Amino acid sequence: MLEFDESYLRTIGKPSYQRKVKLRIEFFFNFIQEQNILVKDIFNIKQNVFENYFERINGLDASKNTKFRYINNLKEYLDWIRRNRNITKRKCKLDLDDVFDKVKFSDTGTSRIETPFYKIHVYDCLRYFRERNFEDYIFWGLIATTSMRIGGAINLLIKNIHLDDRYLITDEKETENLGKNNIYFITPKFKRSLESYISEIQQINPEQEHLFKLTDKAYRLHLKKWGESINKRMNIKLDPHPHLFRDAYNTEMLQLGANEEQRCLILNQIPGSVNKQRYLKRLKQLENRKEIYDKYFPYNDFFK
Repeated sequence: MLEFDESYLRTIGKPSYQRKVKLRIEFFFNFIQEQNILVKDIFNIKQNVFENYFERINGLDASKNTKFRYINNLKEYLDWIRRNRNITKRKCKLDLDDVFDKVKFSDTGTSRIETPFYKIHVYDCLRYFRERNFEDYIFWGLIATTSMRIGGAINLLIKNIHLDDRYLITDEKETENLGKNNIYFITPKFKRSLESYISEIQQINPEQEHLFKLTDKAYRLHLKKWGESINKRMNIKLDPHPHLFRDAYNTEMLQLGANEEQRCLILNQIPGSVNKQRYLKRLKQLENRKEIYDKYFPYNDFFK
């Protein structure tokens, strides 16, 4: 019976990502077991079996992107096995490019109608955590005031926080042509709060490398608790999730007059309307980016 080689996971990044990849690849192994396909070598699986598996994936209640993550993770795993065995692509029994590259999926995910975040929601969230838990205040404060993704906050290393120059470097969702290392800025007032939080860490646990110690799931649960609180107090129906902070930040910058390129500089994105090589050169101008951040920072009235 085929078994998943877990040593592969050590080659692909952080534990949180490893767990997701393992679940996706094991979904394939469970499918093979359900089909009573008895092969000792994974490369002996027939192409039509993969096609049937792709149909199973397409039947999931999920977005196209989620479905492609399943097959991309599987392809990368198979390619890792091939390289480990020193098998060239030409000599591999299975043409991975032919099997995987023509797959098409439909978007069958349940779309949710979400209420966007406005300043009043962002401010309420920050006040809520500031009054209850300093770590949560710093965590959600960073996400709200920098526009970073939750993966960047979870993986943020203390050594990558440059307080004197008010910027930090994250390792998060990989962006084409930008990689995983993104630069975000903080305000002078939030810098003081962050400095105080780091000082506490260094006194209590000087060996701690990451700024935050809880899991993605834990912080999301805390955000959900805030959502229940504000919905009850304001009689509204927010369904809070981390990306809404990023959307709110982008919208507020737009309303303050920031153009697409300026907003993308702060959001660590590449606008579709510019030459990528010229844009990447501009990304290196740290002071220019900080000036844009300070000029269009939308929450100054909260931090006065």
